[in-house]
Amino acid sequence: MWSYMGNERKKRPPPSFLSQHHAERHNSSNSSSSATINSEVSVTNNSQSQSPISSFYFEFGISLDDYSRLQQAVYWAEPDRSITNVSMSTSPAHTTFIIENLKDSYQIGEELFVLVHAKDFNNKSKSYGGDFFQAKLFWSKTKASVFGEVVDLLNGSYSVRFLLPWDGEAQVAVRLIHSSEAVQVLKRHRDTDSNRVFFNGYYEGPGPNKTRLSEMVKCNVKWDKNGLESMGTGDCCCEYTDPRTRETWRCQRPKSLPCSALVYHSMGGYRNLLTNEEKKLMTQTNKDINGDKSIIKIYNHQNETTDVTEKCRPGLHTPVPAGFYLNDVWTSFVCSTYHFTTQMTTKCLKDKHIYMMGDATMRQWFEFFVKEVPSEIS
Repeated sequence: MWSYMGNERKKRPPPSFLSQHHAERHNSSNSSSSATINSEVSVTNNSQSQSPISSFYFEFGISLDDYSRLQQAVYWAEPDRSITNVSMSTSPAHTTFIIENLKDSYQIGEELFVLVHAKDFNNKSKSYGGDFFQAKLFWSKTKASVFGEVVDLLNGSYSVRFLLPWDGEAQVAVRLIHSSEAVQVLKRHRDTDSNRVFFNGYYEGPGPNKTRLSEMVKCNVKWDKNGLESMGTGDCCCEYTDPRTRETWRCQRPKSLPCSALVYHSMGGYRNLLTNEEKKLMTQTNKDINGDKSIIKIYNHQNETTDVTEKCRPGLHTPVPAGFYLNDVWTSFVCSTYHFTTQMTTKCLKDKHIYMMGDATMRQWFEFFVKEVPSEIS
């Protein structure tokens, strides 16, 4: 299990056995970024009463303070210079990590810190942040793993904090998911290329001599310059308003059928709009970096326990990390979980109707049930 990287993530105490917390160190590592963001927030808030921006967000049910907090939560550092060559980007082969102040042994619940040093393809140290790293503590023999929290120090270095939750041995692994330069490529295309995903619209209607006509055209949510705009204005397209979201959909006008003949629409596909240079930046992704392979020894001298007694329910706070794997079994720091075998699951769900609605993660659960649990799918 891997981590994600974040900036200025507010901490709350994890379960009691993991109560040690280096708040001072963490806060100091983010001081520059938080100062920058907070200064922007304070300036904006002073004009909140007269600002047309604040009234704009108020119409959508969000205050300017809430918007500022959201901006701070999703803040991501970016290069402080123009990237003119791929060699200036972060190199997974040259980037390294070290374990700080490695001890002979640790107690369950202690913290371990790792420092990542980013370098470019010329083996030159990076001086700015924004790289997307993932880090994990693991031990293959016991199928154990827990993710680390990566903090961008905004100077080319990154601090990783691990909690040590199991009795045994462990090693550190760090992976470069995207360089800061590649992140900016993704961000730019996210903001400007709303047509990188397209949909198909299906039309059916009566034809000559009592025949039926069928046509398929491209559709998309209506945005400025979203690809369909290139066909011109006026009579180029059919427009539809989603009754629930109030969004406007736009489809190419069928050649033989009216706009009212739309039957349904489906996912169409993806367009690769990257330039050749951007494609090169995106090739150095999801790669391990070199670092300290020392074996970390963890003991349970004080008979600490990882048990959480609170019953699982919606709305519970999720600490960082939220839990860990040991012997391929997940232990949660959030609430008391129950581990089911296939037989137990089958018995529990016998004669039950299950309705599943959600995103791709829910689809994974659906496919798991289809594979592991005898069932009738409708």
